[in-house]
Amino acid sequence: MKFLKLFGRAKSVVIGMIHVRALPGTPLGSMAIPQIIEEACHEAEIYHNAGIDGLIIENMHDIPYTFSIGPEVCASMTAVCAAVRGICPSLPLGVQILSAANSSALAVALASGMDFIRAEGYVFSHVADEGLLNACAGDLLRYRKQIKAEHVQIFTDIKKKHSSHALTSDVSIVETARAAEFFLSDGLIITGTATGVQADPMELRGRAAMMAPRMDYVMQLCCDLSANQQIKAAVKNSGKGSAVAGGTAFLGGLLGGPPGIAVGGAIGGLLGWWMTSGQFRPLPQIIMELPPHQQQRLYADIMAVLGSLDWTDLAQLTALVMGNATLQQQVTAALLSYITKELRAEVRYGD
Repeated sequence: MKFLKLFGRAKSVVIGMIHVRALPGTPLGSMAIPQIIEEACHEAEIYHNAGIDGLIIENMHDIPYTFSIGPEVCASMTAVCAAVRGICPSLPLGVQILSAANSSALAVALASGMDFIRAEGYVFSHVADEGLLNACAGDLLRYRKQIKAEHVQIFTDIKKKHSSHALTSDVSIVETARAAEFFLSDGLIITGTATGVQADPMELRGRAAMMAPRMDYVMQLCCDLSANQQIKAAVKNSGKGSAVAGGTAFLGGLLGGPPGIAVGGAIGGLLGWWMTSGQFRPLPQIIMELPPHQQQRLYADIMAVLGSLDWTDLAQLTALVMGNATLQQQVTAALLSYITKELRAEVRYGD
């Protein structure tokens, strides 16, 4: 999962927003570009010093918004974003250009070194305060490919705020999220009805409920793959082994003097070797015993391999993977990579 690689974790990521002052050519524009850049950089420094996980730069004050932004907006946003990147060289940074100027945001991101954009109107039509906004996923991803900006992630609003969704009243937020995922969105953004209004917890629970079975299906797929190949794994624990060896030698010395040290050390060495080498257990058993956060990481790694594969249940997922030798090898490789690197386990095949 690209989001996980960018931010280092999938949960509790805090992304701050820099609302750039009104740009030249907009109704409220009054500041010169150098002043706008200076203020944006000052805010970025405050965020960075506070330990923020990432930032989005947005032309919030260019009201009233229009779907037809001018080249001066793109040029100004590129200058601002490049300056912020200069003072935050390693912080994940994104850009949004209102309203729904998603292709322009991609171009700005590419030119200024941004990591992601926030896109409106990715899937399904809706009526915003600027007017009717139609889905853009197909054109946007083709444009990203065309300008070779595929490293720039696209985080997409669904059921966007400040909008009427009567046109899609028969499409739930869960179905909208599924559509955005199917159309290769790199991340979903769920908001309240307006800026500053929290998202509906019931809708969030619906999204979580949608994802839970998918994670279970992927875990079961991993279990089936490893069971078919009779894969076993053992987690090494050299620290415990050393402690046991030293402890038994010490106890032997207390009980039998120097000869006891030798005997205790020998016994401890055998016990230490047993604990250090670990016990090989069937990999499916280990997978199902993983704590939730580790299962989530494994799920992210496997989903990165599955990519845009279209599936809805375990039977369909299993059939698609098992019926494709290349995909089966890729999923198995991702599974073993996680087990050996994250769990530091030793792997072997057969009994």
